[in-house]
Amino acid sequence: MKCFDIHTHILPGIDDGSKSMEMTIELLKQLSDEGVTDVIATPHYDTHHNRQDYDNVIKLYEAVKEQAKSVDPNLNVYSGCEILYSKGILEDIKNKKVPMLAESNHCLVEFYPRQEYYEIENALNELLMLGKTPVIAHLERYECFYKKTDRVSEVIKMGALVQINSSSFNCGRFNKTARFVKKLLLNGQIHFVGTDCHDPKNRRPLMKSTVKYIESMVGERALKKIIETNPTKLVSGEYI
Repeated sequence: MKCFDIHTHILPGIDDGSKSMEMTIELLKQLSDEGVTDVIATPHYDTHHNRQDYDNVIKLYEAVKEQAKSVDPNLNVYSGCEILYSKGILEDIKNKKVPMLAESNHCLVEFYPRQEYYEIENALNELLMLGKTPVIAHLERYECFYKKTDRVSEVIKMGALVQINSSSFNCGRFNKTARFVKKLLLNGQIHFVGTDCHDPKNRRPLMKSTVKYIESMVGERALKKIIETNPTKLVSGEYI
């Protein structure tokens, strides 16, 4: 079974993730050791502090893609970014300045933790109207979904997809986030998992324990859908 990590900060020297190619190589080794076979590099992109240059992102991605094959010939790397929804972002997307996930029509989009639900809903609608499929990055971070959990169903019905960070599955049975994520998992409301790794020590990629947990909760078939089937469709440009 393949295992995709669709949310990482492995491109060197471009955001608050990897600081050097040496650190990137260490992260690639850790990803491989964690059983990850396919990884999407998603540096931060916003219109305030991280307005990345498209050509530079692709240049770094190509360099990392080459290094990945030296680490593990079976490790595939794809380009992308993590968009902070902010003023001016729609224009950048329209003008093709923002790398989509694996050159698909899917975009990984994040919000502020205390963002109001109506603002998230409006943002998702705007992205959908542009012909983009929004993948909500680490949905478990947004307080508005805890207040009213049926909002998760609402955004999925709109056409958005849900990504959860792998570490959120492993923060203790009595933890609020872990309970929320478990509920989403049992309801079939998680489409992707990402490690959201930034560095080899403090925010290293953790996937093996998450894979075991998901399988123990919902079985191999549902696990495969999350870590292989859905992301394979994303990369292939298919409907999920």
